[in-house]
Amino acid sequence: MDVSDSSVIYVVDSDEMARLSTYNLLQASGMRAESFKCTEEFVNFGASTLPSCLVLDINVNGNGLEFQKEMPVLGLRMPVVFVSCRENTDACAKAMKAGAFDFFLKPFCEEELLSSVSQALELDRRRLGDEESMSALRAAYGCLSKREREVMALVVSGMLNKHIASAMYLSETTVKGHRGMIMKKMMAKSVADLVRKADALGIGRGDRKVP
Repeated sequence: MDVSDSSVIYVVDSDEMARLSTYNLLQASGMRAESFKCTEEFVNFGASTLPSCLVLDINVNGNGLEFQKEMPVLGLRMPVVFVSCRENTDACAKAMKAGAFDFFLKPFCEEELLSSVSQALELDRRRLGDEESMSALRAAYGCLSKREREVMALVVSGMLNKHIASAMYLSETTVKGHRGMIMKKMMAKSVADLVRKADALGIGRGDRKVP
């Protein structure tokens, strides 16, 4: 599969020559890239739902670090690779502490940047995969009836069917029926698998509540 069809790298740099150089490097390497002279252009463009990475100049808009802080609020969660035209240890430290994936000083080694961007894309690919799995899990849980949710919470807490039946004033046969439906709707292969899914949702253990 062509990498350009499955991911995208955004380049935001007010230095036109540097921006085009990075853009051309990415394109020549078979990666799909989009370039912008400022963060406003980037935000207005609208980020793709594909795995992505942002190559951001530290001085764009006067302070790229401020935009890094704003990204979560804007719904932008892709990894950030910072580039800078001058050495700034303090800025580098702040960027990395705030979660930047990498930091390069211009002129950077092209192979190192490409390698870093590839790793950042893989990280974002895993993030999106995790989010998709979590969304499917929440949807499955949403299909459970109120009674099935109550039974599920007790099952994953370790209670046996007969104890669940007693606690809920149900017959053991009814509990078994609910349990079977829960396993089917949650697509759980075993009780251990159901417990893992419940853990991901934050239910059935201690005082945790369903998100």
